[in-house]
Amino acid sequence: MRNYHEFLSIPPTFPIKSIILIVLLKLGLIGCLISYALDSYRDLESYRKCLRLSELSGRIDNLDEVLTMSARMAAITGDKKWEERYRNFEPKLDSAIREALEVGEELHIPSAVEKTNEANLKLVSMENQVFELIDKGQNQAASTLLDSPEYESEKKIYRGGMERIMAQINDFTRLKNADLYFKNCITIIFVLLAVPAFITAFIVILVMIKRYEYEIKKHEQCR
Repeated sequence: MRNYHEFLSIPPTFPIKSIILIVLLKLGLIGCLISYALDSYRDLESYRKCLRLSELSGRIDNLDEVLTMSARMAAITGDKKWEERYRNFEPKLDSAIREALEVGEELHIPSAVEKTNEANLKLVSMENQVFELIDKGQNQAASTLLDSPEYESEKKIYRGGMERIMAQINDFTRLKNADLYFKNCITIIFVLLAVPAFITAFIVILVMIKRYEYEIKKHEQCR
């Protein structure tokens, strides 16, 4: 059994395990904060895409009306400038719909955009038939096609698709807002607990180091 002098001769050990544990806990807290920051960034990106889809919806709706009016005016007047106007805007509508499809896929709400795209393809096909009839001098037949139940049915599907796009955007935004509110509440609680924990951990490490230094000096004095 060791005597008192032998016990005093044992040098104090640096509390490395305790410090490592505290540091790991601090790193865990930092990791949680980084994870929240990344999640917030993803939410911000989702909102940005949602806003872009809303802008595209307005553009698509406007371009569709431009095309419909151009086809109708061409059928009424027989003037080629209306077909030229149609040909100028049709690729812009196609481009807007394709971008809306991409954004809808990223937001996981593509169904309404797909329905709108399908209806648009059928409308464009019928409007091309209208211009073919006009080229043959059959303006009355062209107007009849634009007033036909088939054309109006596709227009109805098209408008319904646009309405569903806006409804999906609103639903997506509402769910994101609810999710964001919950995350913010959790984050506030987390920060209120983390800040004192950081300060306490820092103080504990300082105390351990100071105590170690004190025991080293005391050990050297007793030798």
